[in-house]
Order: sequence, then structure tokens, then C-alpha cells
Amino acid sequence: MTKAKINAAKNMTSKELEKYLVFFWGRRVRANEALAILKDVEGCIKEDIENKSRKAIYVAPVDNVWNYFHTVPSFKNRILKRNIKSLQELSDEADTYLVEYFYD
Repeated sequence: MTKAKINAAKNMTSKELEKYLVFFWGRRVRANEALAILKDVEGCIKEDIENKSRKAIYVAPVDNVWNYFHTVPSFKNRILKRNIKSLQELSDEADTYLVEYFYD
């Protein structure tokens, strides 16, 4: 049995997910914290998450992660407060946040 090739354009990488979590939580995020979030995201391979496999992050569909962000009240409030309407806008806001608060 072979796995289908993953279309990287439609899946979120670990660094992207960690970047968004830094924006939402206001602190540095470790890879295992990103894995904990993935347990609740649809479309992820649960066995990989339970085994703490880092590749699980790479199979998180972007749309499902975006929808998950809207189910977490604190994430949703921040998205609404900043009037973010798309994942691209969220990415821009997160990049700006990282530059302002974490890089000198």
C-alpha cells in the first residue's frame, strides 16, 4: 500500500502552524504544542499525531485548520477583532506580529 503524494499547496507546514499559534498565544510555540492542536483538526492522520510524528503536521489541510481556528473562542475573537477575512490576511498579520515582538 502506498500513500498518495501530498499536494503541498493545500496542506499546512509545521512552521506555518507554529507561526499562527505564536500570533494567537503571544509566545513561542514548540512543535509538540502544534501536534496537540492537530488532534482536533479534521483530515489529520490520528496515528501520526498519537505517535508524535512530526509528519502529521504536514498533512493538515489548510481549509480544515482555518475552520478549526474559528471554533476556538480565543482564536476566533482575535480573528474578528483584527477583521481578518482569509488565511492570507492571517499570515500577513502573524508575520507582522513576529517581526514586531520576536525579532530585534
